[in-house]
Amino acid sequence: MKALLASLLLVCTLGPAPLMADNTMRGKRLKVEHPEHLRASADVTAGHDTVFHPSDGTVTLSGYDKPLNSSKETLLVTNRSDCHINGLRIAIRYLDLHGRELHSTEVELHSNIPAGATRKLQFPSWDIQRSYYYHLGKQPRTANVTPYTVKCHTVYFITKH
Repeated sequence: MKALLASLLLVCTLGPAPLMADNTMRGKRLKVEHPEHLRASADVTAGHDTVFHPSDGTVTLSGYDKPLNSSKETLLVTNRSDCHINGLRIAIRYLDLHGRELHSTEVELHSNIPAGATRKLQFPSWDIQRSYYYHLGKQPRTANVTPYTVKCHTVYFITKH
C-alpha cells in the first residue's frame, strides 16, 4: 500500500507524461512542396510536376452534387492533359441563390486520373449540419433548408512522370 501511495505521489509531482498520437495518415498524404519553391507554369511538357492555375481547360470540373442529407460532395474531374494526374487542389465558393457567399474553401484531392479520362471524386462536405442542398440536385421535401450553388476552379494539379 505504501508503494502504491509513493508511486501516485511521484506521478502527481512530476506531472503527466506527454502523450504522442499515432500517425494514422502515414503514407497517405500527397507530398506537395510550397508554391514559392516551384515555378508556376501551365506547360506540362516542360517537365514540371505541379501546374498552378491551369486556365487553358487542361482540367475540367463538372457534375457537382451534394444532396441535403449527404456528408460528402462529389465532383467529376476530366484530365485533358497528356499526363497522368495524381492529385489536385480545388477552390470552391458556396453561394446562395442571390449570389451571396455562404462559405469558401480549398480542397486537396488525391486522384488517379489518366490522360484524357474523367473520374468522380468525393470529399467531406462543408455542410456538417446538413441544412443546405445543391440547387440542381434532388429537391428535398423538408422545409427550412437552403439551396446553394457553387463556383469552383483548379488551383493546381500534380502530374506523374
